[in-house]
Amino acid sequence: MNRRFGLRSGAIRLLAASLCVLCAALPLFARGALAEGRRTLLNIQMTARPEELVEPGDVTLVFTIENNSDADAQNVYLSSADGLLSEPIGQIAAGEVQVFNRTHSVTAAELDAGEILYTVSHDDPLEPGGKVNYTAQAQIHRSALRPEAEFTRQFSSESVAAGSSLTIVYRIRNTGNVALTNLRVQDDLGDFTGRVDRLDVGESRALVSRATVTETCASSASLSYGAEGAGDEIFVNTLEDVAISLAECGLTHSFSAVERAGNVADVALTLRNVGNVDYRDVCVTDAVNGGVIADALVVPAGGDAVEVRRACPVRGSGGFRWRVTGMSAAGERIDFTTELVALSPAPEGEAAPLRVSAEALTPRIRRAGNVTLRVRIENPGGVDVQDVALSEAGLGSLRSFSILPAGDAIERDVRAYADADAQFSFTVSYADARGQLQSITTAPVEVVIAQDGVLPEGAKNSFFDFSGNSIKIGGSSTFAALFIAGCVALLALIIMLVIASRRARLEKQMRIAAEKQRRKEEMGKTNRFTPVRAATKKKGKGRNG
Repeated sequence: MNRRFGLRSGAIRLLAASLCVLCAALPLFARGALAEGRRTLLNIQMTARPEELVEPGDVTLVFTIENNSDADAQNVYLSSADGLLSEPIGQIAAGEVQVFNRTHSVTAAELDAGEILYTVSHDDPLEPGGKVNYTAQAQIHRSALRPEAEFTRQFSSESVAAGSSLTIVYRIRNTGNVALTNLRVQDDLGDFTGRVDRLDVGESRALVSRATVTETCASSASLSYGAEGAGDEIFVNTLEDVAISLAECGLTHSFSAVERAGNVADVALTLRNVGNVDYRDVCVTDAVNGGVIADALVVPAGGDAVEVRRACPVRGSGGFRWRVTGMSAAGERIDFTTELVALSPAPEGEAAPLRVSAEALTPRIRRAGNVTLRVRIENPGGVDVQDVALSEAGLGSLRSFSILPAGDAIERDVRAYADADAQFSFTVSYADARGQLQSITTAPVEVVIAQDGVLPEGAKNSFFDFSGNSIKIGGSSTFAALFIAGCVALLALIIMLVIASRRARLEKQMRIAAEKQRRKEEMGKTNRFTPVRAATKKKGKGRNG
């Protein structure tokens, strides 16, 4: 028994000693791990661009160094694995991130190994004179040889006037993964040959050829080139032939002017292209009174006619003449003036375009509020106009009229809210004598908010009056009387509802009290009882009693 107890006691002492040793060693391990963690201050990433090469060459290394500790990294150095490069970076403060690029010449050994190694070091924050080193690694891969070139061609025009010059631009871009060498561009048109000695990956080059065209011909272009690492092999890109035709320019026109009622003329110019090249940037001006009628017009070859129609005021003798300038796609300039056209009276009973004008009665207001816009619609023609509709870009549809009699005019006021500088453009649409829908839009009417403006007409609302004059809500005595009467009636109704509610509540409380009293009285009649005396317990005698 004593022996067994002795063995057990010895085991307990051994276990206790082991625990003491372990407890003593744990702080040492923890301090070592903490010290190591305090030494490594930086998180480093390095990538190579491009990530693959056909053969040894230059790449760009992108370094991202982040100090995610609470201590500054002092005397940071960047070194290549072979020790040939050692560059001071300086200090990287706690929480700072530095990103920078360096050019690196990849060796055959690095390309075979598939990685590029660099070392980053800084002073040991715990051991004076010591260094903490990090290894930065970037992947690099060897790729198969892929010589490719993008070859395109652009013409100044595919139709040229006889004897004119044609410009051709050839563009070459290296879309492969190896440098291209001895590039040659050849074209039968103009017997052109262009040369480029070298084109690196991603690089592009443009070559220009100018050829004089005297007859119908074609462009047959090709590109030939070699590639580094491909030996003597030659690669060829060929473009499809493009025919160049002689331009046939021809622009015809017709011009007319018809006098309308109200000292206005309907003037029309029709341009038609009978050639095979487009006319661009065509500008039409008034050769008599001055001013631009239309510009930047395109008259396509063989396309539909282009019509320029304007309602012009009649001045002086009433004659009209317009000037047309521009250039064809083949480089031919046009500049001609129409014949002088005297006014001819409008056929009797023919409809004339409506005239629409708009103005703001208070164009400058002191603060945000309502403004009144006056719109005038006139029918100067000899027949009635049907289905007239008035709208505004921001306010939407305002009013429609089934008919506007000949020679009649309608003037309407529109109230709109302006909380900043605003422009209002009104549009009138109608059906002409042939039943076709026409529309006229006024010039923008400006309303400006300024200190020197007048007070606006009232609070925000959108009230429109189409009876002929604008109606101001606050200025109508009938409206004021109706408003006051409505308020009085509403107040009386509220008072009656409050009185009726209180009366109903009192009656309900009285009914509840009466019901409680009745139940109390009934309980008093039916719950009478005779008291019963509780039995008393007699005292017992003891054993000895």
